[in-house]
Formats: sequence, structure tokens, C-alpha cells
Amino acid sequence: MLREVRTPARLGSLRLVPLTSRILKDSISVALRRHIYMADALQTAGCAHVRCDVLYTADSELAKAATNEGLKVVMIGGL
Repeated sequence: MLREVRTPARLGSLRLVPLTSRILKDSISVALRRHIYMADALQTAGCAHVRCDVLYTADSELAKAATNEGLKVVMIGGL
């Protein structure tokens, strides 16, 4: 996993977001509303919290949920 994040981190396209109580609460709401895994909800809520420009993912379920939450999503592959 570390190898997968080195290049995006070096290029400045990866942002690590501290898990706050607000993000945690929002992610629970997203998980319940969209019927997705908590890990996907955390990514969606974290992205929304920092107002990221684009969420890149290879996970179609995450992409669908994030899009439905109003985020711009770019699929980089397919699962």
C-alpha cells in the first residue's frame, strides 16, 4: 500500500485528512444514506469536508456514492 501512495504524495495529488469527529459523524450519515462500507463513507465525507476538486477511484460503488453526494469523481479503472 505504501508504494501505491508514494507517487501521488510526491506529485502533490494525495492529501491525508485527519479524522475529526465531524468527518466521522458525516461518514456515518453517508454510509447509512448510501448503503456503502464505512471505509468508502469515510473517503466520501473526508473529500467533501476538505472540498477536494476530484476524488479518483477505481471502485465503482465508491464512485457512485461520492457522485450522489455531489462530489466530482474520476474513475481510474474498474472493480
